Amino acid sequence: MLRRSFLRILLAVGTFLLAVAVLPGHAYACSCGGPPGDQDNFTKADAVFTGRFVRQDDPGRMFASDAPVTLVFDVSAVEKGEVARRQGVITPPATGACGLAAGEGGNYLVFAYRDGDVLRTDICAGTRLAERPLSVPFAQTRPPSPGSAGVEDGLPIGVMTAVAGAMTAMAVISVLLGHRSRRASR
Repeated sequence: MLRRSFLRILLAVGTFLLAVAVLPGHAYACSCGGPPGDQDNFTKADAVFTGRFVRQDDPGRMFASDAPVTLVFDVSAVEKGEVARRQGVITPPATGACGLAAGEGGNYLVFAYRDGDVLRTDICAGTRLAERPLSVPFAQTRPPSPGSAGVEDGLPIGVMTAVAGAMTAMAVISVLLGHRSRRASR
């Protein structure tokens, strides 16, 4: 009887975790009020740099579809602010929430603002593909600082959560199969 109660609780917890991971999040609508030019974007930004998009880290996505994501860039040039050679920039999760959707391997001109120790950007900040150079008079380009900033090392939390979920599922299956085989041998 205790085992049956344990299985029901385990099943309820597993169902809840699956529902949280799969259910859709909030709906958003982004409105920037018209595209400002590079000069306005440069003036408002705390950091401006050019870099190749490397990857997107989304540590909170497993638990909330509206969790921000980190875009990681290999920085080639800095026009303003303190920027590391490998720089992470936080953005909202979807373009409807003004989040930046970067394409792998693309070179971007990033306009970011500082929020404590991290850099943030969105489509309203003016970040764009670096197809045309920055059009700001007297902007001086310099190399990035060595190292990385705003980038998680190691396995992303989403991967660790998926592994933990798989291990839990395997444990539940083994308990159920063990219970079934004992019942069949009686």
